[in-house]
Amino acid sequence: MMRTFVSDINTSIRNSWIQIPSIPGSADVKFIVKNNSDEIGKPLGTSVVFTTSLWVNASPYQLFNFLRHGSSRKKWDLLSHHLSVREFAYMNNGKNLKNRVSLMRAFTPEDKTEIFYIQKSYTDSMASYVVYAPLDESSLKGLANGSNPNIVMILPSGFVICPSGLQGNDDDDKNNGAGTILTIAFHIVESTNIRSIISPESVETLYKVITDTVSAISDAVVYNNMFKTWLM
Repeated sequence: MMRTFVSDINTSIRNSWIQIPSIPGSADVKFIVKNNSDEIGKPLGTSVVFTTSLWVNASPYQLFNFLRHGSSRKKWDLLSHHLSVREFAYMNNGKNLKNRVSLMRAFTPEDKTEIFYIQKSYTDSMASYVVYAPLDESSLKGLANGSNPNIVMILPSGFVICPSGLQGNDDDDKNNGAGTILTIAFHIVESTNIRSIISPESVETLYKVITDTVSAISDAVVYNNMFKTWLM
């Protein structure tokens, strides 16, 4: 999942980023059209990666905790907007308990599961990331039963969180300081058929998804007391 995410968002010559030309104010949002006809671990057809970066008036510590917690996910994740999200299993990755691989469940008030997520979160003094992908129940059961993880179809999305200036130490950095540079990247299926381009309507939908996410995160920063719940 992490290899795919890093490959998706880098600026190598393999990634031909396209700037959205037709929507006012969209200069900072770019996308890539990807086709897959035989690569194991990715759905067949056409998918789209779309990304943007912005400055956020919050510390990396605050933003990382807000984005990684299941309890705050419905504040920014459009798929989970009307759902509750809980981590039901995890595996630590190192001494920092926030560096972990998590399994999360998004469920209705009637306790009906709508979405499973696998998520990897990591933080240190240089940068942080929260990367995730939705899973269906059969894939989750396969992983739990020891099936090969390389054949599980995953399109990772997520966040890269970098300090925009001098900051304090990880857990002591609870003030806004110089703020944070946040990169957002989403990877979604566009079509089960191979396509060289996507429709203007799809571009507009992708733009709305990423700008609505930016607005949701920005609103959480404006109402800064929202962060207090997720500082631990």
